[in-house]
Order: sequence, then C-alpha cells, then structure tokens
Amino acid sequence: MLETRLLRRVIHYIWECYRERGDIRIRLQNDKGDELHVEEQVDAFKVVMRYFVKQPRGELVKQIEVVCCILQHGEWIPLALGHEGDEVAFATANPDTGHVDVFDRQGQVDAASFCDAWAFHLLEEGFLASAAKLYPLRMKPVQRPKWPQPTVPAPSLEQIEEWMWEDGGCEATDGTWVEVDGISPHGHPSWLLRLSLI
Repeated sequence: MLETRLLRRVIHYIWECYRERGDIRIRLQNDKGDELHVEEQVDAFKVVMRYFVKQPRGELVKQIEVVCCILQHGEWIPLALGHEGDEVAFATANPDTGHVDVFDRQGQVDAASFCDAWAFHLLEEGFLASAAKLYPLRMKPVQRPKWPQPTVPAPSLEQIEEWMWEDGGCEATDGTWVEVDGISPHGHPSWLLRLSLI
C-alpha cells in the first residue's frame, strides 16, 4: 500500500495557518470561490477531504472526495477516491487494530499518485495562500530572494519522491544537484523550495 506524502504535507501546511490545536477542521475558500473541506476523524483514524468547484451560477459542486486512513506513525493511506461523480474504494481500515486491508492494489497505488498530484493543484489554486490571508503571521516573514526562472523542465512527482526518499537530495531548477532545501551556486533553488514543498 502506498501513502500520500505530498497531500498530507499540504493539508498540514494549511492547518498550521489556523494556529489551532486538536483535530484538523478546515473549511476554506480560494479567490475563485472554490472550497476545500477537511475533517479529521481521530476516533476512526481517518481524514476526509472534499473539493468543491464554484459553478457560473454560484452553486458549489463536489469534484473530488478523498478518504485516507491515518496510520500509527502519521502516514495517510488512501482508502477511497471520488472524482467527478465516480466513487471507488480500494481498501478498508479497522480503527481498533489500525490494520489496512487493500483489496485493489493497483487502484490504491493510483489513488495515492492522484492525491500527490492533487496536492500540487491545491497549492496552484491558492488554498495555502487563502489560509495565510485569513490567519496572517504575527511577525513579518523574511522575504525570499527572487529566484531565476528554471532552465530545466519540472520533475514528475515520482522523481521528486525518489530524490527525497532514496537519494537524500534533489536537483535545483538549473539541473545542479543540491540538498533538498539547497540553492545552486548560480542562485537556483531546489525544486522542493521552488514548489513550496519544504
């Protein structure tokens, strides 16, 4: 079974803006009027995320729903995915034992990959920025330097994961090998910095 690391991180980044303790409860709107709803069900060891798209006449239509099991060490394992009306379950979780039973391995792996790609979409759609606007920092953050435009194509999610978990570093936006939070000698940040993943 495969976890969704990037989606968990993005949701945690958003939740940190709220500066609240306890179970994750998010209802957030971006500049387009789309909404992200997240509810952590601690007793059931689950987190449910729903993404609603605002239609031209103003109504909200659910486009994506993801149900993940939260494992003992905090990993999020996708159990079910609803996308544009189709809802498919890939696994079940027993809250008493914390055991996950995957009955569609390929579907579960595909769902985890979809969740990681969706995490980038949430960033692009401005949900982290919306949370930061609603709950501004008490101190002025240090301004990041203006980075040069990338000179190499953006890596895939699989490539980023491989760098992070197997190689212990990653490429900068000019192709130079750096630490995951490093900057090349020419001023190009790592892809993880550029994509705000760290």
